[in-house]
Amino acid sequence: MKLQVQSTNVASHSNMLAPRSLPGLKCRGIQSSASLSKAVAKATQPAVLRRGALQVVAVSTPARPTVASRTSGPDAHTPAPYSTLSLGVPKESWANEARVSVTPAGVSQLLKEGFRAVYVQRGAGAAAEFSDAAYEAAGATLTDNAGALSQDIVLKIRPPTPAEVSHMKEGVRLVSHVQPARNKEVVDALAAKGATVVGMDCIPRQLSRAQTFDSLSSQANIAGYRAVVEAAHHFGRFFT
Repeated sequence: MKLQVQSTNVASHSNMLAPRSLPGLKCRGIQSSASLSKAVAKATQPAVLRRGALQVVAVSTPARPTVASRTSGPDAHTPAPYSTLSLGVPKESWANEARVSVTPAGVSQLLKEGFRAVYVQRGAGAAAEFSDAAYEAAGATLTDNAGALSQDIVLKIRPPTPAEVSHMKEGVRLVSHVQPARNKEVVDALAAKGATVVGMDCIPRQLSRAQTFDSLSSQANIAGYRAVVEAAHHFGRFFT
């Protein structure tokens, strides 16, 4: 399989899911550092793994090709309207992970936006105190793990495992933390599926317009507050 690394204006990829979906969303991905010059590397920071082709997205520079070009799969595809797309919310498989990617309120909002259906794995929100009944009341369809992973768009918190990727369909759109530098096997498996991947952990936090999508800081803040509260509890007296 060949891999394409190219620079392009982010506006041309704001239609990854649909004509009006996720405007301005960008992600840092894996780069071919062996053949990228320093000048090009500065201009090609974020990247999106798109239908098996890695595309490096320039933040504010005009569209221009980089020195690295290896083709794989189509450069682009016709955007699908929301009404033809289903979303899957699997239960997180990592040990001690209590978060869920979509709440019942989120399900309701997604359906109002026009998505065809939202499939939630049974028990996906239990650790976060969201019952299956609450998801059904919001309009979700309950399913098993394979059913949630086999939808057009899969929404996760933690990077998927190779086993989870095996349940995903060809051309799947995945929105999740990916950690590509340490999960080469997963990235390769997604590329083989022709996946479009938005790595939420790779969005450049220094850009004000990207801070809306900054999952790292928002989640780290919660963990940080909890750490201080628990430390104060175990310390045994007031901090002075």
